[in-house]
Amino acid sequence: MTATVDIITMKKKDVVAVPISAIVIKKMSEIDPETPEEDADKRQEAVFVMKDGKAELRAVQTGIQDNTNIEIISGVEKEDEIITGPYTLVSKNLKKGDKVVVKPK
Repeated sequence: MTATVDIITMKKKDVVAVPISAIVIKKMSEIDPETPEEDADKRQEAVFVMKDGKAELRAVQTGIQDNTNIEIISGVEKEDEIITGPYTLVSKNLKKGDKVVVKPK
């Protein structure tokens, strides 16, 4: 006999959350060129935000997650447009300053 269960350890309401695939791990120097040399190679969670039609990389602090979404504690605001897409496209191919176009779902 087998069973499948969901164990809910925490719930939050009215938070900023994004698809997990929108989160990228980048070197601090990629996020902020002004990063001190001793911190340049440290890794940081980040998201791409659309600003004036271009991709802007922002460091974020994440919180709880489920199977599809992850909470953003700091680094973006509710009105920011987060760039999402296939994980490889967002994490490997997209670069700061790339032009982006909003496509309806």
